[in-house]
Amino acid sequence: MQAKLRSVLLKKGSPFALYCVFAGGIALLGSFIILAFIYLIDSLFNFGWGPSNEAEAVVTFADFFGYIILAPVIETFILGFFIRLLLRTKLTHLWICIVSAIGWGALHALVETVNFLVQFGAFLFLVIVI
Repeated sequence: MQAKLRSVLLKKGSPFALYCVFAGGIALLGSFIILAFIYLIDSLFNFGWGPSNEAEAVVTFADFFGYIILAPVIETFILGFFIRLLLRTKLTHLWICIVSAIGWGALHALVETVNFLVQFGAFLFLVIVI
């Protein structure tokens, strides 16, 4: 299955939207796994990574739509374009994922430092799966 997925996503001339949908879904799954692990560690050692009080834990429909639906879709298309540009260089796919992971993680760390771990972990998950 991994070889089939790789042949579809990384084949020259494959549809850009198909790449974005599959890679975005895989990366999102990786983000959820890493985020769950981070919050587990936080609950055990109280690093303060999670919501600090009950009011912050409330999620409205606008939050859900913006953070869970809209932002990942937009980010996936931006990232897909960035990766397509990097594919034109002489970097291997592994290095493209590493460069993307560091860059995307750094951008998300501007919002909150722990987001670096979530984004970097998502890319590592993507590298492992694909």
